[in-house]
Amino acid sequence: MSEPRAKVRGPYQDADTLQAPVTHVSGNCWVHAKSAIDKPEYRKLFRAQDNRARFKADVIDLANMSVVVRPQKKVLLSLFKAKWGGLEPVATRRWCAEYVDDERKNMWTGMDFEGGTPSQNQGLESTNRWYKEDCTGYQKKMLDDFLNDHFSWIGVSLGTLQWDVVATRALSIHVTPLAGWFPMECVLILANKTIANLTRKYGRDNLDMIRAHASPILQKFEQLITFTLTDELLAGGFDRLVDISKSAHVLFTRPKAGGATTKACSCKDFFLRGTCEHVLAWDIKNKKVEVPPQWDITVIGTKAKRGCKPNAKRGGALTEKPKSLFTTA
Repeated sequence: MSEPRAKVRGPYQDADTLQAPVTHVSGNCWVHAKSAIDKPEYRKLFRAQDNRARFKADVIDLANMSVVVRPQKKVLLSLFKAKWGGLEPVATRRWCAEYVDDERKNMWTGMDFEGGTPSQNQGLESTNRWYKEDCTGYQKKMLDDFLNDHFSWIGVSLGTLQWDVVATRALSIHVTPLAGWFPMECVLILANKTIANLTRKYGRDNLDMIRAHASPILQKFEQLITFTLTDELLAGGFDRLVDISKSAHVLFTRPKAGGATTKACSCKDFFLRGTCEHVLAWDIKNKKVEVPPQWDITVIGTKAKRGCKPNAKRGGALTEKPKSLFTTA
């Protein structure tokens, strides 16, 4: 990997607002930052409880930000304080004093950790429940409930159209909080929900129209991760930048060797698990991994063919005489 770039290129943003690299990461669990909002001492500080729910939702958005957005951390936290300082001044002042202004505790966002590095310990704290539900059969679900839960984890189904609307760029981005800019080849893709919305609006077969509307979305996301946001976008405030961060993802070279895939991703799943459907699909598409024919991604989205699967074996349920389960004397 190339050496970090020394200077920031950015016609619209200056170095004073750039979040600098750190020498070490002493992270704070983001769940604690979120859960504090539900404590009685915080509840009474909010003018409206609806605002408290929205405040917490914004905190979760910050927690899910990728490390590639790290250059904008100072900007995002400043816009967060500006947004909520006017709506809920007392609660915002109290919460920010503890989780934003205090440098010992403000390293809880996804921008402060490499992808696949835990920013919370909920996995450990859920061990007892996992043992009960998974190992002891404490809770079993009907098949349809299980499938709904399973596919809700995946999100909107990843289709082949998503890979027809990509932008490959040679960019310098942040991939770790411990260093600055790294030049590398980046692949910009639309987020699952973004491509689903465009498909519903313009039709799956109208690829030219989808690409035309995808281009400015990917361009704004590129500006976000390369620290070149325009004044117009910055004027949109905290909510505008959050929307941009959710609209697309970037696939980039893993900062460390030894991962399951050749690429890393800026999506939430990769941040939490160190892998995701995007990087796996990219490696399969580019033949970086060998996939058994029955699991080949090229069949996704195609019509099912008649007849048995190639590796299926014919059973004898209708031709063979059933064997008795019991023996008689």
